[in-house]
Amino acid sequence: MSKREPRLVRHGLIVALLAAWCALGILVDLSGASYGEIHKLYGDVQGAAYIIAEVLCSLPARDEAVFTLLVAILLYQSLRTLHGAEGERMRKAGGAAAWVVGALFAAALLFGRSFDEVGSSDYVTGDIAAGVRSFMFFSSWLILGRYGVCQLFCWLDGVRAEAGAARMAPAAGGRISAARLPAIASRLCSWFDRHPFAAPAIVLAVAWLPVLIGYAPALFMWDTDTQILQWFGLPNHISSSVRLLDSSVLITQHHPPFHTALVGLCVQAGMTFAGSENVGIFLYAFLQWAFDIAALAWAINLLSSMGTVRAVRLAVLAFLALVPAFSNYSVLVTKDVPFAAAVLVFAMELVFLVRAGGSPVPARHVVILSVSSVATALLRSGAVAVVIAACVAALAVSRRHPTARRCIAASLACSVGVSLILTSAVYPALAITPSSKREVLSIPEQQVARFMRDHPGWVTSDELRVVDAVLDASKIAKEYEPSRSDPVKATFREDASADDLRRFFDLWARWFAEDPGCFLSATAANYYGYFYAGSAMSWSYTSYSSGVAMANAETDWFKSGIARYFSFEPAQNPVSRALDGLCSGYRLLFQRLPLLTLTMQAALYDWALLLITVYAITRHQIRLAPLLAAAWVVLAVALAGPCNATTYFRYAYPIAVIVPFAFALAIGRGEGLRTRGSGSDGAH
Repeated sequence: MSKREPRLVRHGLIVALLAAWCALGILVDLSGASYGEIHKLYGDVQGAAYIIAEVLCSLPARDEAVFTLLVAILLYQSLRTLHGAEGERMRKAGGAAAWVVGALFAAALLFGRSFDEVGSSDYVTGDIAAGVRSFMFFSSWLILGRYGVCQLFCWLDGVRAEAGAARMAPAAGGRISAARLPAIASRLCSWFDRHPFAAPAIVLAVAWLPVLIGYAPALFMWDTDTQILQWFGLPNHISSSVRLLDSSVLITQHHPPFHTALVGLCVQAGMTFAGSENVGIFLYAFLQWAFDIAALAWAINLLSSMGTVRAVRLAVLAFLALVPAFSNYSVLVTKDVPFAAAVLVFAMELVFLVRAGGSPVPARHVVILSVSSVATALLRSGAVAVVIAACVAALAVSRRHPTARRCIAASLACSVGVSLILTSAVYPALAITPSSKREVLSIPEQQVARFMRDHPGWVTSDELRVVDAVLDASKIAKEYEPSRSDPVKATFREDASADDLRRFFDLWARWFAEDPGCFLSATAANYYGYFYAGSAMSWSYTSYSSGVAMANAETDWFKSGIARYFSFEPAQNPVSRALDGLCSGYRLLFQRLPLLTLTMQAALYDWALLLITVYAITRHQIRLAPLLAAAWVVLAVALAGPCNATTYFRYAYPIAVIVPFAFALAIGRGEGLRTRGSGSDGAH
């Protein structure tokens, strides 16, 4: 026997033990076993023996032994590759970052599962047995998370190398030789290369047309009702909850007035020229659908202009065309969809300018950058922060290119200037009421409500009065919902003074010191869905929910009453009904099938954002900074918002739109720009 063989045996044994540990850890029952189950198996055990028995009862049962063994075998093959001599390239690709990301991923799964199943951190912070189970679960996913990051980064490096070789090949731009493709595929690829904007626009239009017709006139949500009612000066729960500047003007800045005007004008046009509000809202849905497609196609066009190879661009296009979340949202009447389109174009144009360096930039790019930056700022409250962060990042990485810096600075000044003029002059002149202070208090409001729910005996009468000056202290403990702060926010007292708020936050600080775990649990319960694909996730916007919103939008805490003033209703023609069933069935496949269901959940895109950010940092791809900065600020704003991603995916929707393009830029070897004339409708 050679000296190498004992080492191989030892290595195989260690990897086998590691695989067995991971299989047991990921399949462990974090909820633990009941006393009855333990007593039935082990009799009357106490002390340390009981803890051991409780942990053993949490492991996969005997009837799950075959499945556990199969999982261990599969993990053995993967871990053997990583920990063997042949895995050196993978380990190097992941580096220390793989351990950090793996630890964050394991922690998110551990705490996310606890909050998803029991609404608290009891799986982690319970007794000793819970701690042992949590350690097994965490360590297993840490090992697997590290392996996943190493594997992903190694694969991305390989794709980048292949893309770079393709760009250097005689067939410029990574085009595959016509001789290697069937005639039809060759012509389609040639058409895609010649028309880098029109081709993806046509593909998306064809793929999304069933949704436009099937969900006609549009998909409604509760905010849709509110915005329409505000535009027409009709009673609504948002206007009635704030102190209006003018009682005759019900439009507020709770929803961006620019978007409210777009929706309202379309409905008004339909009623004026066609005598139908359905026609009006379909007009808006069509315009949003077309704008969304144009924005995505333009972003793919920019990928082509920046030298991203065809295969990567086709992969991005296929993802956008086939995942129903994107087509579904294209006809949902909400500010988040045009905002996502605007911020994508804006951030991609920034990357284009940064990569252009000192090269002349066509005027249309400067115009599109400026328009998209203003649209980004106007289509979401507080989104000017996204513009500022992305522009600052772009300025930081283009220090040696004065032309690009001037364009970026002009765009920044334009969007900030328009925002300031509107908020400080135009909106006050039109008596458009600012949004309530409660909108920025979601986190402390939820924390105080949970504290009062969990510790009613700790709250003194004086403390109750302090809370009652800001929130309705008699309701918030009962109204508290862990996943969204809207019910608690609805009790906010608009007449609360600065002194009332100061005393409220003094009390908030004291209560935090008394039970920080309660406060942290309130925040985790409100946001864990952004990083954990939980079972609580549901797809909120369907033809059924839209019909409910059109009819009355009744929930457990408000009624819009829109049916008293308008006759919105889903299209009843046979074609729309058939396509509605087809689109809904297709969406249900993605909601239920393993892996595919992740494409409908925010956690996938948030983790993808983290992964591509770490990859860009470790590979020194600083030119991605504007795109990534925009996405991270969008996520930060969402995490300060009212709802968990398990309740509403739309807060993370802009991130879902940005992430595929970030990956494409990271692996597409797009260091340079194509020359003028590389495509008939290209960006250059």
